[in-house]
Formats: sequence, structure tokens, C-alpha cells
Amino acid sequence: MKLLILGGSGILSTDFTKLCLDNKDDVYIVNRGKKKEFIDDRANLIIADLRIESVEELRKKISFTKYDVVIDFLSFNTKQMIKTLEIIKDCFSQYIFISSATAYIKNNPNEIISEKNPVGNKDWDYAYQKSLCEKYLRQKNINYTIIRP
Repeated sequence: MKLLILGGSGILSTDFTKLCLDNKDDVYIVNRGKKKEFIDDRANLIIADLRIESVEELRKKISFTKYDVVIDFLSFNTKQMIKTLEIIKDCFSQYIFISSATAYIKNNPNEIISEKNPVGNKDWDYAYQKSLCEKYLRQKNINYTIIRP
């Protein structure tokens, strides 16, 4: 399977990338390349900065092939997600958005969250921005999965 991982050197994405490589997936990582010690040498590294480079520049670097799955560890707000989806449009079959369990609304601090809890936690901006990304994604006509670690 051909995977494009947006990130690849963070707490979650480093182990995820290693697992994919161990499973013999063809892994491409979009990363600024500043933490190369966390990037597995078996991966195809695409050095790029999704935050500062233009959509056109990034499309040239990233959208040169068709990916089975794009896993997005980097979108933290809808502005970033909109740009990311513009960059990768027409070059993937499945998009996986890494959200956060903090996006769930808790009725009290001791509540154990589940998928029955609504999403839209406004108590923490990070969580709320992730929930807005989920809401935006639900309006798109693409194959997607939302994961809330």
C-alpha cells in the first residue's frame, strides 16, 4: 500500500510510520526535515513545510503520484486542513484525519468519554479547532476516516 504521512516525526506518527514500514508499506513522509533522527530511513522523505510553502510548490513536491491513503497528523485548524486538502486533491483514495479525544464534550471532569459524547469541546482551543476540522471534513465529498487518539 502506498501511504503519504503528513508529519512523521511526532509522538504518535513516529511509531505509526515504523509500523507501516515494518508491514512493508510504501511510505512517503512530508516533513520539514528538522528532526531527521526521528524519521525512519526506510521511508521516502519529502522535505516540505505545509505552513509556509505555497499550494503550487507543495503540489509539485507531494502530488506527483497517487496514494492509497493520506494520514494527516498536521492539521490543527480548518485553515490548515483546507490547504492540505487542496494540495492532495486528486492524488489519494482515503484520507485519515488524526483528531483528538479532547474534542469530545465531557459533562463533568470525571466522566469517561465514549463515542456517545458529542464533539465540540470549547473548553480548550486545540480541542475545539480539531472538532471544527471534523465538522468541515464531514461536508467534503471524499473518503475519510477520523481517528481520535
